[in-house]
This record gives sequence, C-alpha cells and structure tokens, in this order.
Amino acid sequence: TKIPTDGSELPLIASKELDGRYRAAREIDGVAHIVVQSSVETHSHISRALDNKRDVYDDLNREKYVAAATEKAKEVLHRFSTQMVEELVTNSGGKDCSAV
Repeated sequence: TKIPTDGSELPLIASKELDGRYRAAREIDGVAHIVVQSSVETHSHISRALDNKRDVYDDLNREKYVAAATEKAKEVLHRFSTQMVEELVTNSGGKDCSAV
C-alpha cells in the first residue's frame, strides 16, 4: 500500500487491540512502533496472600510470620510469574517473548 502524498487519510492496513494506555509512537524505517503502558494488578495475586492480618498468620510472632510469609511468597510468586508468562505468550500470538 502506498502512503498518500496529497494529505489524504492513510489507509488502514491492520489493527490490533492493546491493553493499556497510549504512551508514544514513532515511525522508524517505515515501521510503526507504538508504546502502551499497562499496570499489573498484584493485590489479589500477591499482597493479599502475604497480609499479616489473615487468619493463617494468627498467633505468629514476627519471626514466625516472616518465615511463613516467605514460604507463601515463593509459592505465590512462582504461580503468578508462570501465569504472567503464559498470558504474554498467548497475547503475543504464540511468539516466544524473547524480546520481553
């Protein structure tokens, strides 16, 4: 598709839905580079599991809470990071995400 030189609209060649907010865009060597920013919701996945006010941590002194929360964090972070990578691969059209 040729780029119009008369000031008319560019033709839409393709579109893709992206999560996040637009941050910047540049054209480099004829290729559009679009940057979006999105946040990762961590509270329900990580913070809540480590909250020292949860029943599972009742009656633990600080030292025992830290030990129990550290073990829980290892479990939760492994599950969270595995899910995040799976979603990145899925949302990248099956690519290997080696550039992420």
